[in-house]
Amino acid sequence: MKKMTQTERMQADQQGVSAVRLLAPEDIQVGDFVAILSVRIDLPSFLWPCRDSLRVDELISLDFTSGGSAVPLKVTSVCLPYVLTRAPDGTPNMLDVRRQRLGRLSNHFARKACKALRVAKAEPAL
Repeated sequence: MKKMTQTERMQADQQGVSAVRLLAPEDIQVGDFVAILSVRIDLPSFLWPCRDSLRVDELISLDFTSGGSAVPLKVTSVCLPYVLTRAPDGTPNMLDVRRQRLGRLSNHFARKACKALRVAKAEPAL
């Protein structure tokens, strides 16, 4: 996958509407804003309901997407397969890209989302 230049990213941000771009692990860069698109879980085949057709030592891989809202995360360091990120509230997160698929958010969208999430967290609950 071709890496976007800073100019291309700024032009995409100025268009107003953007789409999340699925990232290959080697395309993740410090400074990117990312969101977790799905989480992979491996289960042993003996826990699977139709296990008669599977070998005992076989793993079943399932991809789950979040039912809740995604949080924009800023990449602060990369040491594959691990990616260190920071949430809008400053909380550090270490992600494993073997288990979590990441998508790149546009800078414009991510900054707006981070600001909105910080404001929402600062407001007292009624």
